[in-house]
Amino acid sequence: MPMNPNYNIIIQPSYHNLNMKTSPQAENAEPQPQAVVNEQVLLAPTSTQAQNDVKEESSDSEDFQDDDGDPVELTRAKVLSIKERAKYELRRVMLQKEGVAPTRKKRARTVKKALRVGRIVVVGHVKYKPFETRKVKEEMVSWMSNTRRLFKDYAIHNIQKNLGLHLPIEQQGAEVHHKKMLVLTLLESLDFLHKFKYDDSGTLVCYAFEADWFVDMIVDVIYLNGLHQHLNAENFDAVFGLAGAAAFNALSCFKKGVYENIDASTEQFCDPYSRIVAMMQLIQRDNAKKERLMWLCNLIIARGREILGLPYTAGAIILRISHGYKVKKNDDPFVELADRTVSQVSHGRLGNFMVDILPFLAKVPAWFPGAGFKRIAREST
Repeated sequence: MPMNPNYNIIIQPSYHNLNMKTSPQAENAEPQPQAVVNEQVLLAPTSTQAQNDVKEESSDSEDFQDDDGDPVELTRAKVLSIKERAKYELRRVMLQKEGVAPTRKKRARTVKKALRVGRIVVVGHVKYKPFETRKVKEEMVSWMSNTRRLFKDYAIHNIQKNLGLHLPIEQQGAEVHHKKMLVLTLLESLDFLHKFKYDDSGTLVCYAFEADWFVDMIVDVIYLNGLHQHLNAENFDAVFGLAGAAAFNALSCFKKGVYENIDASTEQFCDPYSRIVAMMQLIQRDNAKKERLMWLCNLIIARGREILGLPYTAGAIILRISHGYKVKKNDDPFVELADRTVSQVSHGRLGNFMVDILPFLAKVPAWFPGAGFKRIAREST
């Protein structure tokens, strides 16, 4: 977004170094001066997702197996179950910890861990005949690619629709040139992932990762494809990294004139994913910016739960902020109490009742028409 020279831009050290090309290992580097995100403290997210039922193994060493007896040959049904549980584990790791494994060795290690977790869940710690063939491992790697492709497909649709890449029908002949020039501008930084607004003082404020189309894309890809069950509501770094990398990758392909069969390989995702995750890690160092990010995560969760028809109320948010209480069920009595309080406070605003205009109504009985405020007051005590 071009900056108007007539407006002031707040400049101070910030995580918002949009032209940063670095890896997560560079997170300790001194951030560069950039436009500062509004530091207003808003609402934090609530952990509503089910926790993973198996803890990730802390070591790659083989689990204990009894030396007595012959190894068990796993049936085809058990192998299928192990692979399904391993796929669940891979999704969890990609959405909670590391969306893109940067090296072949690290991908192999992630797959090995996932298969091990799946095996322990299905058959336990038993001596078994190895089933982890090359074909099985390739299937797991393909499953990881499938997750990236989900983000890629939504990214292609959203950026073409929302970043001005399409021209009206009467200008279709110029669209290829238009896309190429616009994409060159967009790829100069990661600004297309952020929202820019002028505040009342005329200062340009950047809201990191809050571009409307980007938030819409994350909500859709996560909640319309069942990925929400793998989320950690306290940390969306990998989710933002995957979504941003998918958008950047799509734009890079558009730059080359490729609009179909766009690749979703690790190599294509790795660099933009690392840049975005590094930015997220810098955000975590500033409490105010971290709270803003947590509010954004909370917004995504609330909108996603709304799509699924699940409640996520103001009461749940208030309890999370004021007391650190995490709601674990839909009919939580504390949430009901908080919701009722919010409703009563909203009803009690000045001008909501005739008594605010006609004070003598304060003396009429509760059954009198227009005296509903007395019932609400009684219920609030």
